[in-house]
Amino acid sequence: MSWLQFEHLIAASYRRKGFTAELTAEGADEGVDIVLRERDNVLLVQCKHWNSYQVGVSVARELFGVMHAKRARKAVLATSGRLTVEAERFCRENAIYWLDAKRLPAFIDPAAMPPRSEIAADRDSRCPLCGATMVQRTARKSGHKFWGCVRYPACRGKRFAAARSGEMLTRRALRQGDRQ
Repeated sequence: MSWLQFEHLIAASYRRKGFTAELTAEGADEGVDIVLRERDNVLLVQCKHWNSYQVGVSVARELFGVMHAKRARKAVLATSGRLTVEAERFCRENAIYWLDAKRLPAFIDPAAMPPRSEIAADRDSRCPLCGATMVQRTARKSGHKFWGCVRYPACRGKRFAAARSGEMLTRRALRQGDRQ
């Protein structure tokens, strides 16, 4: 399993548990791979697809800093490997839940995973809600072009095409751009 498939599996499993899970943009993700929402709760998830070595306390501390910078109450550190004893202790003391090789089998839901063919190579061309690929569509009423999830109507994820560069934007990015 690739790191990208691992992130999709974690996000899909949280969706099956009632969360809205949005994968962040690839590249400078600021220490957050998935943003989870349930009612008024926001949880940040950092994924480390590491089998060959343990996740150390420095990764947990970085996630703790991001958690406070983004004003989230809780965070999740998900790894396919194991955490060091120091990392586990730090997580336990600082509202960071962890999923590791020991806990993952009971947590993951492989049935929720989108097929590999629906997982695009880069995050910017994927659905912000489920991670599947996007297809270009035209709004019936306005005639505006947008990118919609291939899993519609099961998933209603959208990205809107920017006027100049053709890049895809989420509604949040469009609203933030209006304020600037």
